[in-house]
Amino acid sequence: MPVRWVVILLLALLLVAVPAAAAPGGLDPTFSGNGWVRSYDVFGSRPYFPKGAEDVALQPDGKILAVGELQDANSHWWFGVFRWLPNGDLDRSFGSGGWVANDLGIFPMPHAVALQADGKILVGGQLECPGLQLCFGIVRYKPGGSIDSSFGAAGVARTAFPGSRCGCELRDLAVQRNGRIVAVGQRFRGSDAQDDDLLAVARFLPNGQLDRSFSGDGRFSRDFGYGDDFGSAVAIQPDGRIVVGGVASFRYRTEADFALVRLRPNGRLDRTFSGDGVKTVNFRGHRYDGLNGLDLQRDGHIVAAGASVADFKGGDPRIAVLRLNRNGTLDRRFGKRLLRPGPHGGSADAILGDSHGEILVGGRAYDDSTHDASAWVLVRYRSSGALDRSFGKGGVVFSDFGTGADWIGALAEQRDGKVIAAGEVYRDQALARYLAR
Repeated sequence: MPVRWVVILLLALLLVAVPAAAAPGGLDPTFSGNGWVRSYDVFGSRPYFPKGAEDVALQPDGKILAVGELQDANSHWWFGVFRWLPNGDLDRSFGSGGWVANDLGIFPMPHAVALQADGKILVGGQLECPGLQLCFGIVRYKPGGSIDSSFGAAGVARTAFPGSRCGCELRDLAVQRNGRIVAVGQRFRGSDAQDDDLLAVARFLPNGQLDRSFSGDGRFSRDFGYGDDFGSAVAIQPDGRIVVGGVASFRYRTEADFALVRLRPNGRLDRTFSGDGVKTVNFRGHRYDGLNGLDLQRDGHIVAAGASVADFKGGDPRIAVLRLNRNGTLDRRFGKRLLRPGPHGGSADAILGDSHGEILVGGRAYDDSTHDASAWVLVRYRSSGALDRSFGKGGVVFSDFGTGADWIGALAEQRDGKVIAAGEVYRDQALARYLAR
């Protein structure tokens, strides 16, 4: 065979052997073999039934911590966390073969996870307090998965809010540079059924004791007006100021709006933010706008995402995203955005300001007009607010892993820029890794 034909043949074989480069937004096939994994695939017939991952944290070694509600085969609720290896395998060296599950009373439900500088793991959510009321609860685990008994009372920190007749629930956690722990959620005062929830914040010392130097007694709450208010996310600025996101309700006016509150390190309202420390944003008319995710960009902008649905008119919900300047004013360049990710709408539960200045939003896209079944959806915006057309299809990525009500609940960026999305598939905890570039 002539030499030139040999060269041509070798080049052809190389082209066949080397797959086309995956595009931004594609699943990373080096993660669990196909880019995603769910807990059922690992356990099969299992003693515990982890529900969707509502929060995720990345350890410095690349291991992935994921938390969500945890139930056993007898419908008993547990408090715990799962740890996955960077390749998508369950970390069998952690706890009982990759997870920890602790019996902590009636209806313990973990919703948030955060890492301390020493590698210890904080898991926060709803726990039982004396008097059978529910309260903010945080459990600290050692890096191997055992409870750290030096934290709080035998490894558990709890606090209720004065006047909370029905209890409280913690939805997110953040650790300050000085090791103090900020928890946000809602408190229930049990009065008017349409106006009995308040946005709530508590701060704990590194040892798990309530930090009495914060807001006078360690706790802050805010009632925005007539209607139920909630705290859902928290972020700590480099200067120690605390940004809290959630929902402010104004019944019979604008209904539910995005709510953002900034506190000084002492727990008092920071009046340099939006004039009085509080910013509420109505996306359009009488719509129910709910903030679910919050992040800080490297340039100091505050980004938030959630859902917006028409009041009393039905229709499809939309992904709602906004960006604020450092002083709490709306960033006019990005502003506020509403997006219908598919023909039947969708919503967002997570937002990530990535290392390139772009904004990634994760949630669900509904499969039909009943808004029951849904698929994972990722949306990437440029700093200008325009969709990043280089990502997925026109800035949007759909991942239809199953036929259930599936969703993304949390996002995290690895050091190499790849994105971990955590959520739910077929009522199981699920993780996926996406290529960003």
